[in-house]
Amino acid sequence: MLVRPGIEDWKLVCRYTGQVLIGIACLIVLPALTAVAFREWASLVDFLVGLGAALALGSAMALAGATDRRPTWMHGMATAGISWLVATASPPSPIGSPGTTSSISTRCST
Repeated sequence: MLVRPGIEDWKLVCRYTGQVLIGIACLIVLPALTAVAFREWASLVDFLVGLGAALALGSAMALAGATDRRPTWMHGMATAGISWLVATASPPSPIGSPGTTSSISTRCST
C-alpha cells in the first residue's frame, strides 16, 4: 500500500533533514580547527563559508518544518534519502572541495 504524503509529512521530513544538515555543519568545526593549527588561512575561509551556509540552510529547513507530530518509518526513510541528497549537494561536502569537481551532477553521483 502506498501512502500519499501530505504537507505535514513534508514539514516533518524538512525538519529532520535540517537537523541532519546542522549536524554535518558541526562536523566541519574539526577541519576548521586543523586549518587554524596548520595556519592554512585560505582553507579556513573555505571551511567557515561552508559551515555558515550549512548552518543557515539547516536552520531554515528546521524552522520551516516546525511541527508537533512524531515521525514514523515513512518519515525516517524519506529523511534519510533527502538528507543524503542535500548533504551531498551542500557546500561543506568534501566531495565539493575546490579542485575535485565542478559539476553538481558528478557530486551527487559519487
